[in-house]
Amino acid sequence: MSMRTISEDRRQASIEYLKKVLKPGDTVWTNVSRVAKSGMSRHIHCYIVHEGRILNITPAVSVVCGIRVHDRTRGLVVGGCGMDTCFHVVYCLGRALYRDGYECDGTGRCQSNDHANGQPREKGMKHNDGGYTFRKENL
Repeated sequence: MSMRTISEDRRQASIEYLKKVLKPGDTVWTNVSRVAKSGMSRHIHCYIVHEGRILNITPAVSVVCGIRVHDRTRGLVVGGCGMDTCFHVVYCLGRALYRDGYECDGTGRCQSNDHANGQPREKGMKHNDGGYTFRKENL
């Protein structure tokens, strides 16, 4: 299915699903299943642990972020090199789900870059960049 044919209803349903199973500060586990011979693209899968179960959220991430899924590997096709493409996917996911930012929970789970820049962890503080909503770990 082409990314152009995804309806807004399907995108909204994927956003609602991901917001239900994924909360700010949660970890998104990523796995690079294939690297092109040229090194210019990768196939990435995304997983989370929700209520003690491992969930493959790759299809929903594809819909929400507008990233194509490879027909054979079922991984997100991410182009580029010289960067952490898994971080790119998780950052895009955070931006797609929390476009207007999110509230700090006041704990060490908050991943906002605001804290790296000296702001204290205060419950209810508004973070404007939703891209740092989730932790990223590689499998």
